[in-house]
Formats: sequence, C-alpha cells, structure tokens
Amino acid sequence: MGRLRWYSNEISIFLPWESFLTSCMSLINSCNPSVRRCMATNKPSPDWRELQQQWAAAIRAPNQGSLPGVEPRRLAVYQRLVFNNIDSFISRGFPVLRQLHNEQQWQQLIYQFMQQHAAQSPLFADIGREFVAFAQQTLPAVWAQLAQYERMEVDALYAEVDYQLLHATNAAAEPAPSANELLDRVQFRVNPSVQLGVFQYPVQQVSAANPQPPAAAEPVCLVVYRELTSQPHWQQHEAVKFMQLTPLTMVLLETLQQANGSTLRAALASLQPYAVGYQPEQLAQALVTVVEGLMQRCVLFLAPE
Repeated sequence: MGRLRWYSNEISIFLPWESFLTSCMSLINSCNPSVRRCMATNKPSPDWRELQQQWAAAIRAPNQGSLPGVEPRRLAVYQRLVFNNIDSFISRGFPVLRQLHNEQQWQQLIYQFMQQHAAQSPLFADIGREFVAFAQQTLPAVWAQLAQYERMEVDALYAEVDYQLLHATNAAAEPAPSANELLDRVQFRVNPSVQLGVFQYPVQQVSAANPQPPAAAEPVCLVVYRELTSQPHWQQHEAVKFMQLTPLTMVLLETLQQANGSTLRAALASLQPYAVGYQPEQLAQALVTVVEGLMQRCVLFLAPE
C-alpha cells in the first residue's frame, strides 16, 4: 500500500499518490477554466482553495450533496476510494473492535471519524493513533481502552529493532549470570518493541462473546511485545505477545526502559515505595526471580558489556 498523506482539516484527505493523481486529473477536467489556469500557472487562487474545501467536505460526507461542477459518478469513485482505504486500515489495526460492530455500525463509525476528528498528523501510518484519540472521545470506556490496547499490538509489531545490538545482547547472556551478577553486575535493556499500558478494564479479555467486561477491581497492567529473534526477517519468525504484570513489575520495566541500561540494584530505589512490607534485600531477591522470567519471555535482555 502506498504512503498516504491524510489530512482531516479544512483542506483535504489524500489517497496514495497514484490514486490521488488519477482522481485529480478527472476532477480538474471537470472544473471551470479559471481553476485549470490556476493549476497550470501554480498561482494561489481563492477559487482553487474554495474548491479544495468543497471537495474535502464532499469526500467526508457523500450523502450530503454533490460537488458543484464535478460529475457525480467521478466524485463517487473518489469517495469510495478514500473511505475504503481508511476503513481497511482501521479494520486491520483494530480487529477485535471491528468484530464488536455490525457492518452498518462500523461504516457509521468510520464516517463519523472522517467527519468529526481533527487529525494532528497527515501521515497514513498515523491513522491508527488518530483513531485511538477519536475513540477516547466517542466510544464506551471499555472499547476506547480496547482501541488503545490494539494499537499497542501494532506498535510492537512495527517497532524498529537494531538486530546487531540484539545479537550482542544474546551473546552477553552466555553463560547465564548468577543471581548476584543479575543484581549487581549486569545491565538490562528492555526489548525495544515493548509497549506498556495500564487499564481500568481487562481489555485482553474483550471478544465478540464478551464485549463489555466489567471494570477490574485493580488496575490491569499489560506489556505487549514482539518475541524477537536474532534475524532481521522478523515478519516470518516473530510473534506479538502480551503478559499481565503486577504493578511492581510494571514500574520495574518503566524504570529500566527510561534508563536504557541499568543494573537491578540501581533500579531498587525507584521500586521500594511500591513494595510495602519488603525489606531492601527481600525485594532485591524477589526482583531477581522476576527478571529471570522476563528474560525467558524476551521482554528483557542483558546489555553487552
């Protein structure tokens, strides 16, 4: 799929460039001579700006009238292309949320997104993030949080990874360090695909059979990550997974993520307020067990020395 510069403002919504240029030529041929002269001379024109505004409005709301000077059949093709591109992208990025709506409900939601949301980015790749922002203002709380969770999965899948550094971190784990080394000597790096989220609802349990579970008694702390290999051809070999965490483990990962290379001992000061009832050495030993489990699941790696 081509790169889309997608604007949700007063000017325009653009398709991938090939479709955009084809549609532009059809529409320009339908425009009045003054607009064509403006295009040919590349000079700003109030007529051209007004046409853009009318065009964008007609694309967003195809049932609210035609575009003056443009054959309805041609405009309908462009309306379909824009809607189908946005619908396809959002449907693939939010598959569970899509299952919770029938066809009519989903189409209405996409049109509502196109018509009401003021996007902050013009890039095709950011449509998913824009939809999450729209969902926070539009959908029931549990579904808005589901949208956020599903976007975390997409971000984990496409996170950039330095595979040379990953190879070095794998080498650093051999032989396996002792408990004392894990605590005081080695430094940890968080899997670069890791996405952390705290939710009021058990969003990982939402499905067509369980569309609106009740709010959880405690915050639901989730990590979503890609199970990295040492090979750069991750599309074929790496799966996106999730794990529910305790609040303490969540803070540990946040601390290590921000430090971008830290010993476990150095992280203890940040964790002690969240470990009521633990003495420092008790907490240290408990964390060694935690990080061993996180390393086995490819959430944490040892930083090369």
